[in-house]
Amino acid sequence: MAKKSIAIIGAGLAGLTVFHKLKNAADVTIFEKSTKVGGRISVRVNHNFEFDHGAPFFTVKDKKFQSFLKPFIERGVVKQWNARFVEINGSRIDFQGKWVSEFPYYVGTPAMNSFLESLSYNAQLVFEKKVEVIKPCDGLWELYDKDRKSLGCFDWVISAVPAPQANEILPEVFDFRDIISEIEMSACFSLMIGFKGPLELEFDAAIVKNSDISWISLNSSKPDRMGKPSVLVHSSNKWADKNIDIKPERASHHLLNTLSNTIDLPVDNLAFKDLKFWRYANVLKQNSNQVFLDVANRLGACGDWCIEGTVEAAFQSGESIAKELLPYLKERE
Repeated sequence: MAKKSIAIIGAGLAGLTVFHKLKNAADVTIFEKSTKVGGRISVRVNHNFEFDHGAPFFTVKDKKFQSFLKPFIERGVVKQWNARFVEINGSRIDFQGKWVSEFPYYVGTPAMNSFLESLSYNAQLVFEKKVEVIKPCDGLWELYDKDRKSLGCFDWVISAVPAPQANEILPEVFDFRDIISEIEMSACFSLMIGFKGPLELEFDAAIVKNSDISWISLNSSKPDRMGKPSVLVHSSNKWADKNIDIKPERASHHLLNTLSNTIDLPVDNLAFKDLKFWRYANVLKQNSNQVFLDVANRLGACGDWCIEGTVEAAFQSGESIAKELLPYLKERE
């Protein structure tokens, strides 16, 4: 009596949630094109500087997500970030306050993806493998990489990558292709800058309005962070969408200039600078679907884009598709 096999494409929170919920009911293999788990819940460490250059924090509204996070909070791999928070309009601070325990904001510790590393414990993970093609094979689905090398055959395939990428990978018979093809996602540039010495800011986290940047945070102010003072800047989705093809040097220069015109920073004290482009960073509008499970063809798709572009939405989508899939994983002879 063999368990059914599942291939999950993408080792972000949505994909790892599917694994976590189904690991005892099926043989699960996760394919990840990067070198580590996390997706946009990610961290970059370079020259003694550390940046959570994807999702900078997350909140909890759903009771299921709260219950899911509880053991990670107890183990200390998720902690509250009681940041000094401001809202900036152009270059003017319109609001100033502090995130408090009554309405907690969370981060992974000591790095943003630490709790995902814990979540993926004992998972069969295949890193640096981008799934390019999925074809039928004797009643199963066979996956191939970019070199058309077979990655194995599986009963079920669940995509946990952004909607446009899912639409490229999943076969034409997938029942939700037309719906997913209409889901639009926005881009974002992440500017990472490090400083030689102490950095004094009026805040730890800032939302910026009416600007080409949308977010500024003192990454080194988060719990258990290492290294020298580091600042993360996110571009606005609008500016990124208009400048998808811009050269990285120009994007970095523009965002740094915009930052300098927004807040007072000692740019002469700059010791490190890097840029990350997220092609599919956020879904343009909220969606009502949490599940895209094609039972007849044994294919599925999940991700934060199924609901809204948040960490919590990634969990909700992964949890929902796993719950719907579970009854179909009865053992076969």
